Amino acid sequence: MPIVVAVAVTGALVVAGGLVLLARSPGPPGAPGTPRATATTCGDPCSEIRPRVEVTWTAPSDGGEVTGYRVQRDGEPLPGAGAIDPASLVLIDDSVELGRTYTYRVIAFGEEGSSPPSSEAIAEIGLPAAGLAQLDGVYDVRLKVRSARSLAAMLGIDQPVAGKRDTDQWTFASTCSPQDAACPTTWEAQDGVLRPDERRWRGSISGPDARCGGGTKVPAPIAFDLRTVDAAAEGTIWRVRSFTGMVSIRFVCPGFGPSTGTLEVTGVSG
Repeated sequence: MPIVVAVAVTGALVVAGGLVLLARSPGPPGAPGTPRATATTCGDPCSEIRPRVEVTWTAPSDGGEVTGYRVQRDGEPLPGAGAIDPASLVLIDDSVELGRTYTYRVIAFGEEGSSPPSSEAIAEIGLPAAGLAQLDGVYDVRLKVRSARSLAAMLGIDQPVAGKRDTDQWTFASTCSPQDAACPTTWEAQDGVLRPDERRWRGSISGPDARCGGGTKVPAPIAFDLRTVDAAAEGTIWRVRSFTGMVSIRFVCPGFGPSTGTLEVTGVSG
């Protein structure tokens, strides 16, 4: 009579030298290694809001052969993700929303079943930094004259004197390029750009020519020093919602001393 040795409860029969062995089955894969979830909201530069989470993990260190992976988000199968090739240890989730927090777990599966879920990774989809917002679109602007010297008119303010107030509408247009970490902007389609530096916007714009006596016109460059107060997502654009700062103008009419003026400005997206 052959000798039967029970090596495992389940397995395949192996006959060798009169012994009938129950060979041990590897079973389902073990749990994948702890995943890592990395959230991003913008490209570089931040020309468009593209919130996404990159989930990475390591293969199981024990158990049976892996034939694929599945990713759970908040305890449910990730919509549209399907099975992931065993050679791939990464998934990009681009169906996330700004201001949300998500949890991710990874499950390995093989011919003999699925692993337990991995430990949990957490991703917070925060807002982009205010310094990455675009100064773009139409803004309702309030102007207050801080100082004025020899000016007949300045940015629409007739006979400007210190303390005088007025309102205006300004139009900015972003000029994003791969060479910039954040998007510069132009003002009222005039020559020159304002460049972002953290939350500030600085630069010189050509501005409309100043009118001197006798119909003479001279260049009147305008220097901007603005600061982003807050920003908001508008569709796929991360946009400056309001700003404050200083604007100054200087020009010289023939035969006269310099004409100068400085304005305090606040702008709100219209």
